[in-house]
Amino acid sequence: IVFYESAKMDDIKDSARLDLYQRKFRKMMGVHVDTSGYAKIFHQSGLFRQLVDQPRYTELGVDTSDVRIDLAKNQLVDLYEERFGEIELEKGDDVPLDGKYNVLLRLPQKEVMAIIIDERNRNLATAIQYSEYKKILVVYGASHLKGTLSELQRFDSRWSKKR
Repeated sequence: IVFYESAKMDDIKDSARLDLYQRKFRKMMGVHVDTSGYAKIFHQSGLFRQLVDQPRYTELGVDTSDVRIDLAKNQLVDLYEERFGEIELEKGDDVPLDGKYNVLLRLPQKEVMAIIIDERNRNLATAIQYSEYKKILVVYGASHLKGTLSELQRFDSRWSKKR
């Protein structure tokens, strides 16, 4: 089975609520992240220069029998607000989502990465640990490897990285 990442937004029917989550997530990341391949979006804003887009999942053989194991963007916003307080939108956060956003309005990256990376690593490790599958291929970005392994080792110290 393949476990793959995709921190998409949950299917939110209320357009005002969806817009609010999208703006809060943009404030967390510093850019509006859509499905077009986000490395270019980040690079244009001077963020996460080491980031590269993964191939499309269909190109990797991922199909409907495989499982998206990730937290939705709105869940990430909720987790951020639970831990660090409500994300207050201000002047500048009202620009259109596809408009030029002032990256200086983004939230402190140490806090954001504690959610965007660490919480997703924890979620992935939990899914692996309690999975019914014995053979799992994980398709996630490289920045998740160390943290996910660390989270797995919390369950069982025998987890290790092998070449």
